[in-house]
Amino acid sequence: MGASTAGGAGAALGQARAAVSEAGLGDVAHFNDRWVPYTDRAGWLQASAAVISTHRDHLETRYAFRTRLLDCLWAGVPAVVTAGDELATRIARDDLGAVAEPGDVEGLADGIERVLGRGRDAYAPALRAAAREYEWPRVIVPLRAFIDRDAGLAARSRATAGLTTPAMRPLRRAAQRLTRLARRAGSR
Repeated sequence: MGASTAGGAGAALGQARAAVSEAGLGDVAHFNDRWVPYTDRAGWLQASAAVISTHRDHLETRYAFRTRLLDCLWAGVPAVVTAGDELATRIARDDLGAVAEPGDVEGLADGIERVLGRGRDAYAPALRAAAREYEWPRVIVPLRAFIDRDAGLAARSRATAGLTTPAMRPLRRAAQRLTRLARRAGSR
């Protein structure tokens, strides 16, 4: 939710601004040069017709999870993204927006045009369904099962004796807090 101006990104941003200005789209396209505070993100998303999230083809991309796109699902905003990660695959599969290959400028432009042409409301049912799958009580289930299983094993293990040393107390408190949170979330 912030634009990077480091390296080549600054030049690309300048070109994008120039193209928007030249096309007379200054009233519909907005560039944000500053980090958006977490507390303000919902307002920005509610005012958006679509969100665009692009990246280069890179090894890190395969292991990335663009968590900001979860905010788009929860806010009901379709996303136009580049391929290469799990959420891009989900966006393509479940019609939550559009996906283009990294570096495919025409494909990205087509995706933006398609999403804006259909309108945000056309994506709403699929976005709501996807958002429900990423709600905390649902995504905490595997963590809760892991903690519950390992808590039972740890209680029977001599290895837990090491958790009582002063150096391990913060780790033990963190594990206890996670366990309480997981149980609370799982009971909802």
